Amino acid sequence: MVSVTLDGLTKSFSRSGVVVDRMNLRIEEGEFFTLLGPSGCGKSTTLRMIAGFEEPDSGHILFNDRDVTYMPANRRDVGLVFQNYALFPHMSVAGNVAFGLTVRKIRGAVAEERIRQVLAQVHLTEQADARVDELSGGQQQRVALARALVYRPQLLLLDEPMSNLDAKLRLETRGALRNLHAETGITSIYVTHDQAEALAMSTRVAVMNTAEVHQVGTPADVYERPSTRFVATFLGRNNIFDGVVTEVAGDVVSVRLGDGSTIQGSASRTSPGLPLAPGNAVGVTIRAETIRPASQTDTQNVVSGTVTDVEYVGATLSCELETPIGAVLLDLIGAGIRPTLGDRLSVLLSAASIYFVTAEPAP
Repeated sequence: MVSVTLDGLTKSFSRSGVVVDRMNLRIEEGEFFTLLGPSGCGKSTTLRMIAGFEEPDSGHILFNDRDVTYMPANRRDVGLVFQNYALFPHMSVAGNVAFGLTVRKIRGAVAEERIRQVLAQVHLTEQADARVDELSGGQQQRVALARALVYRPQLLLLDEPMSNLDAKLRLETRGALRNLHAETGITSIYVTHDQAEALAMSTRVAVMNTAEVHQVGTPADVYERPSTRFVATFLGRNNIFDGVVTEVAGDVVSVRLGDGSTIQGSASRTSPGLPLAPGNAVGVTIRAETIRPASQTDTQNVVSGTVTDVEYVGATLSCELETPIGAVLLDLIGAGIRPTLGDRLSVLLSAASIYFVTAEPAP
């Protein structure tokens, strides 16, 4: 296993400008580390620099203590799984998996045993002799994974490997990848724009946007305690309302919103370095799934509005309210009520669920 250190890594292109800007990251041995962000944020370019397919403009890439910044890709001992899989359709499953061994001059009984072991790991033993163009998308994805693992690389890089799969296969493959990582312990770096994948599989996540890393942490860290406004809005369905702090009394922070109403939250639930003092502008965030219908005994942090959208998504009823403080998104899970368009609804924005982030910059 290997650790990976990115020290001041920078990359730019003539047309798109800076795509990775002075990135500093440390991926520990045996981690399943995910680079998460929207298209164009620099995550795939970062992976290609780690793989050796792109050279950085500045900075260093270390595998353990070895500087591999300008080392050719074929000398980095890295397994690669890409979005298009790049399989040979005329060859069998076993033949595709054997390719990586053949180019490394590993043949005979040693190669056969490695192929047998890796096909068992990805549950494709019975398909060893099948042509890959006869397989499902999920099976092809596992062939690509087996081919990357068969020569036992020290590092596994995966660039959006599930983007071509349907929703059900993505769920199944997600679990398979998680189990395979637990079994092999190989250091893995995964690139995706899908937050569900990142949260479900990762040891840690780096959330990226516009060439920069906004936050690095466990899935729970980045989801529940976002460091920046971007992280708060990118992950999940999150409401955000800008306001001005009017009072800080112990742990209780009072914020005046745009309509003149006051909402309260906890000073302990705040982005790092955000000053909470009277007169300071802040963003008040609350996740859709934490909002519930208000009871008659609720008085503080209650907002009323008209239901303007309802979306049935199985166990959850996703709704939108038009309120004096703005649109409020809420996900009702077993709430016992089924609002329809035009209904009036009062909801509680629980102080324990509110998280403070930076305010939207003034235009």
